[in-house]
Amino acid sequence: MKKLFLTLSLFAAMMAMSTQLFADDPAFENIIKLTLTDIQPVKDYPRSPVRPLQIGQNGHELHFFTVGDYEVNIYSISDEGIGNMEYTELVPTSCSSILLPSDLTGIYAIEVVRGSLHFWGEIEL
Repeated sequence: MKKLFLTLSLFAAMMAMSTQLFADDPAFENIIKLTLTDIQPVKDYPRSPVRPLQIGQNGHELHFFTVGDYEVNIYSISDEGIGNMEYTELVPTSCSSILLPSDLTGIYAIEVVRGSLHFWGEIEL
């Protein structure tokens, strides 16, 4: 029983360290923290909490720390709120980073969709 407890404790510590390593990675100019704003229910049972999505940014390059099929949408921001969609890209599971067009400059709203999860944030390019 003691070995099981030690093994589980070691595993939990390693998981906590690995997520912290990404958050403090000096290789990225910026870490964008996206918040979950919309969950479309799949079934009528409770869901476990979803962690905010973090993306590393170097200029126009975005790096995804977690693997998955993503849809990235970039929207203009106006005085009235979120404006028109300026750019969209599908990111397959085999890809961990994308390069946004260099003609996008300024502050934009970013939406990352993964299945029924919609993450939103702000990005400066």
